[in-house]
Amino acid sequence: MTPRRARVPATPAPARAGGRRRSIPRLLAGAGLMLAMLAGTGAPALAAFPERPIRLIIGFPAGGPLDTHARLLADRLQQLLGQPIIIDYKPGAGGSIGAEFVIKSPPDGHTLLVANTGTMVINPALYPKLPYTMLRDLVPVARTAQQPLALIVNPAVPARDIREFIRYAKANPGKLNYASAGNGGISHLVPEMFKQATGVFMVHLPYRGSAPAFSDVLAGHAQFMAESIPQVTQYVKQGKVRALAVTSRERSPALPDVPTLIESGLASSTWWASTECWLPAARRPRCWAA
Repeated sequence: MTPRRARVPATPAPARAGGRRRSIPRLLAGAGLMLAMLAGTGAPALAAFPERPIRLIIGFPAGGPLDTHARLLADRLQQLLGQPIIIDYKPGAGGSIGAEFVIKSPPDGHTLLVANTGTMVINPALYPKLPYTMLRDLVPVARTAQQPLALIVNPAVPARDIREFIRYAKANPGKLNYASAGNGGISHLVPEMFKQATGVFMVHLPYRGSAPAFSDVLAGHAQFMAESIPQVTQYVKQGKVRALAVTSRERSPALPDVPTLIESGLASSTWWASTECWLPAARRPRCWAA
């Protein structure tokens, strides 16, 4: 008889750009419930799951938005599952090193990849010879976050809004640098789409992760960046960076005074970053056996 596939709670659907975002507690609770379901799938080998600490693998250095998100996720999962949650950093190649590490890990459910949009979508579209194929080598467990970005500048840039920035950039072609977490990530793709939409020219400065990139924007070595709203909110409020626009259809509750790109006259310019947890694909039959 063909094994019946166990029912697993569905991955939360993406919030619409113009709708209300799902709250972080609800998303984290959903992720925890999905992992907890692994213990009750009916497979004898999984009866004690989790039987030891769980590792969350991040393909980027500590200090960036993915690290912040993973820490929130780890706290919630530890409460739900009763085992320590260890965050392990495997930075490099736009998250590909972390993904490859998880693929080669034992398929016992104790090692998960925390992947962002770059690792899941952009890298496979840009690089034909990646060491992984997402839907072949990895299995999605839960979407744990989906959020817009803020377009920020160092306060020394003489622009108070996105229109002023566009005029300034056009008047000074090649004099502005924008920082990203590395080639092929969302913080690289969004500024490039912004450049195409507006006709401005900026020099790309790729870093090994979001934290060093953001640090150089704070220091003034780079002038512009597209970064997650939770990562930049406190710095905007302290005046250390200036937020020119957000990439959602509606204003962010965290930055209510910052207009959207659509408000600023850039029609259809809504960009979102997503974060999900994945298991090695070899895990699939054991998780779904019943």
